[in-house]
Amino acid sequence: MLTFQSLLATKFSASGREDVDVRMLGRGRPFVLEVVNPRNRDLSLNSLSSIEKDINSARLDVNVRDLQLASKRNVQMHIKEGESEKKKQYAAYCCCDRDLTSEDVMRLNEVGKHIVIEQKTPIRVLHR
Repeated sequence: MLTFQSLLATKFSASGREDVDVRMLGRGRPFVLEVVNPRNRDLSLNSLSSIEKDINSARLDVNVRDLQLASKRNVQMHIKEGESEKKKQYAAYCCCDRDLTSEDVMRLNEVGKHIVIEQKTPIRVLHR
């Protein structure tokens, strides 16, 4: 039986990154695991399900779902598609030197609806 541990030579690429003060919420972070020179190229759905179970039972703080096989072309196409459609939502904790009035809160809520952050992909990840 194929297990996660038998996938020795791999390359892992995740979409986005985690920082000390940033977390991925919602349905999780997409990733690609490339198996270099695989011994077995024909994985069944049962094998993928078994790998998911191995990973999910090994740690409480990491979980995977929806593992599937993909060609390099398919992965590149999916990543490019995600770049143009990706919407990010940010939340921040702010401190103020006075108590906020309800008018302050209304103004902040209105301004927050119209803020657009222009963000460029860091050079260190452009090659992906």
